[in-house]
Formats: sequence, C-alpha cells, structure tokens
Amino acid sequence: MAWFCKEEKSEAEDAWDDYVRASNSYSKARRVLFETDPLPALRKALNGGGDLFAPLHLLKDVGWDRPELAQVVVLELYACSLGLGPPGIFARLVLRRLSGS
Repeated sequence: MAWFCKEEKSEAEDAWDDYVRASNSYSKARRVLFETDPLPALRKALNGGGDLFAPLHLLKDVGWDRPELAQVVVLELYACSLGLGPPGIFARLVLRRLSGS
C-alpha cells in the first residue's frame, strides 16, 4: 500500500491503542507513587468509603512483590472483604494473594 493511502483503524485497534496508553499511564503513576510512601494514601482510600477499586487493584497488583504493604493494611482489607458486593470480592482476592506470599 502506498504511503499516501491511509488505512482506517478498526474499533478493536483503537481500543487496543487506548488500552496500551492507559497501561503505560498506570505503570508510570504506580512507579511515581512508590517513589513516595504510599501507605498513608492507601489507608485513607481504604477507609474513605469512596471508590475502593483503586487501592484494591493496586494491592492485588503489587501484593506478590510487596506483601509487607498489604500486611500493614490487613485490618482495612478484612473490613472491606466483609462486603457482599464487588469490592468485598476483590478484597478477598487480595487477602488470598497475601496468604500465598
């Protein structure tokens, strides 16, 4: 195909590009977060009653490499795990991952 013929991207390709950009942004944000002490922000997020998926997702992702981070918030994780909704299920997954590390 000639250089002047621009092929249209499919929805799947656009979605993939969006995913790659978001993944790169998430990786950068996580790296910057761990250049600081993430514990105060993590505790606040787990106790704040807002969106619990961000702190739970972070703990699930880094739990293998940083089990000490999850261990210091185990009480907060336990409190979250008592819920029947998706955050409770996710918190139980984090606790299960912690038990394996």
